[in-house]
Amino acid sequence: MAKSYMEAVRYLAQDAERCGYEAYFLLDPACRVVRRVTVGDDGPLPDSADIVAFHFGPWPEVPFESSEVALSSAEWDMVKKGEKQMPEGWDVGKLTRVGPKGMLVLEKPVPVEDSAFQHDTVDACLSSVK
Repeated sequence: MAKSYMEAVRYLAQDAERCGYEAYFLLDPACRVVRRVTVGDDGPLPDSADIVAFHFGPWPEVPFESSEVALSSAEWDMVKKGEKQMPEGWDVGKLTRVGPKGMLVLEKPVPVEDSAFQHDTVDACLSSVK
């Protein structure tokens, strides 16, 4: 069971990896809501309707509110190209890839202002563990 926000992120990242998905997170500076995007080949079809987020309350393994957007690889490519829109408030530019074993993965250079946000967010969430 996750006790801290970052433990919950790692748990959900590892869960996605076990199922064969890539996991991206929109980190919450307040460490209250875990927002995950999963990408895999058996997600919704690329010609599906609008992308929607599913919301969940706390549960034993993740004692935080959470939201998830599930995308196929084709849909994810469309989102990255700007051909398909994420739900309101889900800024693709601020997603953080969390890979195997819960490690943060930097896939591209992050603009300084975003980098500062991400590091401050992670630092704030990690300090809540102490």
